[in-house]
Amino acid sequence: MIYKSAIKKLICTVLIFGISVNMNVFASEKVQLEELQAAINAMDLKKAEELIMTDNSDIIENTVDVDVTVDENNILTETSTLLVGASDGGRYDWLFNEDMKTLNDDYLAIIDDVYDIPIFRCGLPGNATERLKFPEDRTADTYLEDINLEMYRPDVNYSSAPHGTGSGTEGKGAAAFLQALKVNPDCKFFVIVDIECSRPEDTANVVRFCRDPNGSSEWAKLRASWGIENPINLIGIEMGNEKYFFSTPTPELAKSATDWYIETFKKHYEAVKAVDPNIELLPTINSNSTRGGFYEWNRPVLAALYEYVNIISFHLYYSGYELAYTYQWIQDTLDLIEEVSGGKKIKFAFTEHGTWETRTYTKRQGLQGILPTAQFYNRMIKKDYMHSTNAFCYTHTGWAFVRKQDDGTLQPTGMNYMHAVYEKNLGDRVYDTLVESDSPLTDEMSTAQRFTVLATAKGDNQLKIFICNREPYTDFNVNFKFNNNYTLVEETVFTAPNIYSLVYSENTKDVFTTTVTPKNEPNFSSYKMPSKSLVVLTLETKSKLPRLGEAADSEEVTYDGEKKFIDLEGYWAENEIYNLSDAGIVNGVSADAFSPDTKVTRGDFALLLYRTIKKDKKVSNFEILDVGFDSPYYEAVNYLVNMGVIRLDNNKFNLNAPISVIDAASMIYRADKTADKKAIDMSQRYDASDLTDWQKDVLNYQINGGVLRYFYETKVLEPSKLLTRGEAASIIFRVFNNIEKY
Repeated sequence: MIYKSAIKKLICTVLIFGISVNMNVFASEKVQLEELQAAINAMDLKKAEELIMTDNSDIIENTVDVDVTVDENNILTETSTLLVGASDGGRYDWLFNEDMKTLNDDYLAIIDDVYDIPIFRCGLPGNATERLKFPEDRTADTYLEDINLEMYRPDVNYSSAPHGTGSGTEGKGAAAFLQALKVNPDCKFFVIVDIECSRPEDTANVVRFCRDPNGSSEWAKLRASWGIENPINLIGIEMGNEKYFFSTPTPELAKSATDWYIETFKKHYEAVKAVDPNIELLPTINSNSTRGGFYEWNRPVLAALYEYVNIISFHLYYSGYELAYTYQWIQDTLDLIEEVSGGKKIKFAFTEHGTWETRTYTKRQGLQGILPTAQFYNRMIKKDYMHSTNAFCYTHTGWAFVRKQDDGTLQPTGMNYMHAVYEKNLGDRVYDTLVESDSPLTDEMSTAQRFTVLATAKGDNQLKIFICNREPYTDFNVNFKFNNNYTLVEETVFTAPNIYSLVYSENTKDVFTTTVTPKNEPNFSSYKMPSKSLVVLTLETKSKLPRLGEAADSEEVTYDGEKKFIDLEGYWAENEIYNLSDAGIVNGVSADAFSPDTKVTRGDFALLLYRTIKKDKKVSNFEILDVGFDSPYYEAVNYLVNMGVIRLDNNKFNLNAPISVIDAASMIYRADKTADKKAIDMSQRYDASDLTDWQKDVLNYQINGGVLRYFYETKVLEPSKLLTRGEAASIIFRVFNNIEKY
C-alpha cells in the first residue's frame, strides 16, 4: 500500500534524482516544447512538423542496471484484451454522414489502421429510449415528472431545464455503436445511461435494443435499421457519468440526492434484470480519495448497493497526478468496499482513464502522454480486481485514437498504435515479477517510477514481456531471471523521435513506429531497454507454462505398482487412485473392483480426508447424534469436528447423504492451514448463481490451487454436482500431494 505521507516524501525523490540527467537537456527540451506549442497555436504547419520529427534518440545521459525476476509458477490473475478498450469521447460529427446512419468515407478509409477495439464505452445522453431513435424520429424534450427529482433536489428547478431527450451534438445514439462494430464486429460494450433523464423502462429498452434476437421485436428491428443486424454484446450499463451528488449546497440536500440515486439505481436494476439477468449495472464512484466527497458519496452508495453490484465504474486520470497517487485512491476504494460489504470481491471497470497534464492535446497525444498510459497498463493489468479499461477517448479530444488533425486530415494517433501493441500481444494470464534496482525510476512505491514490467503467457509455451521506459534520455540494462529456459524469438519496439512527437498532419502520420524484428537468441537472460519506448519481448520455452489451477499439479501423475482394479483400466484418475490405495487412504469395493462411478457419501469422504490429514492430537469426544460412538466413521468425523473441518447441523452430520463438490471443497478449505487464503476471482469457471460469498471464496481458492482441476478443465464447474468415488479420490489426491498445507 502507498501511504499519503510517504507520497509527499517521495515527491522529493523525483526532484533529487531528476538531476542525474543533464540540465542542459531539460532546458533545450523545454524550449522545444514551447516552440512546438507556439507553432501549433500559430498554425505554422511546417515549423510544427519539423519539431515533431526532431530525433533525440541518440541523446543518452544515464544508464541504469536493473534485475527482473519472473516467477512463472506464481500466477497473479487471468487477463484479456478487455483491459485495453476505448471510450466514446463526445463530439464526433465528422465521423458520420449528415443522416447519421452511415459512416463518413474518410473514416471508412482508415478502419484498417485502427486497432481491434475489444471493448467500447458509449453514452446515451438525455433520455435513453429517445437517443436510440433516428434524429428525425425523436420527440421534443420533456420533463420526466415521474422521476421525482425535484422532491430530492429542491435546489434545482428541473421544469425550467427539461430533462428528456437532451440536446447538442454529443451522443448520436445507436450511431455510437457503429464505429466500434465497424472496427471489430466482436466488440463488447458498456453503455452510459443518464439516470436523471431516463426511467427504468428506458434503461430496459437499451438492453432490448442490444440483446433482442434478430427480428424478434421492434427493438431488434430498430437496431437492424441502423445497420446493426446481430445482437450487440452488452456487458453492462453505467448509471450516470460521474453523477456525484455530494456537492449539493447543504448536507441535507446531499443526503437526499444520494438517497434518490440509490433508490433509483435499484429500480433500474430490477427493470434490467427482468429483461436480461446477465447484464451488469455499474454505480458511478468518486475515484479521488484526496478530493472532497469521496467518503460522503462512496460510503452510502457502496453500503446500499454492494449486493446489487459486481463491477463499479471508476475514472482515473494520471500524469499530472502522478501514477503513485492514483494507486492510493484505488486502495482507499478497496478498503471502503471491504468495510461496507464484509469482503465482497467487486471488480473495477476503468471506463475512463488517461493522462491529464494540462488540457492540451499536444501533451496528451505526444509520446510523453502515451507512455504513462503504457505504464498504467503494466502496473494495473496484473491486479485481480481489474475487469476492463476504456481509455478516454476514441475520437476528437486530446486522448483520441482517431483525430481530425489541424491540417484537416483524419488520422489514427500514437495512442491508437500503442494500444495495438497490447491488443496484439497480451496473453491470457499474468505472472509475478520482481524489479530490483538502486534507482527510484524502477520503484513502484515512488512517484519517480518510469520503468515498469508486465509478464504474460500466451498459450502453453510463449511468454510476452512488456517493458515501458518513460525516461527520454535514460536506458536500462535489464538482467532477467526465469524458472525456465527461453529463446527470444521476436522484439517489438514502439517509440517516436522525441517525447513531444505526435500525429499532427498528413506528413507526421508515421511519426510513431512499431518495429517488429524476428530474433533467435537461445538462453535469453539480458536486454538493453531503449529510452522513451514500449517494448514487447516474445520468448518461447519447451516447458509447458502453468495455467491457473495447474500450479499445484503441473506434473503428470504416474504409478509404477501393481494395478489390481479391473474397472480402473483407462479411467482418467487411475494413477491417483492407485497412489492413494498404496498409501492406505482408499480401498476397493472388492479385491479387483473400485467402482469409480458410484456416488460417495459424506461419511466416506470424511473418512478419506481423515486418513489423509490426521495427526496425533488429543481431541474431545463429541456426541454426534447420527454417528454413534461405535460407528466405523466416528473417529474420523469426531476428529474433523474437533479440527473445525466439519460443521454439524443440530448436532448431526448427515452421514449417509451424498456429498457435493462445494461441500467437499469446503471441508478441505477449512482443513487448509494457509494463513492468507485470498485468491483470484475464478467465477468464470463455475456456476455462481446459488452460492454465498464464502462459498465463492472456497471455489476461487480451490481452483487456484488445483484441488478441483478435473471439474473445470473442459466445462463449467457445477458446485452442486454429487461426487463419485473416483472424483472424490482425485480431490483427496491433491490434498495428499500437498500435505504440508494441512
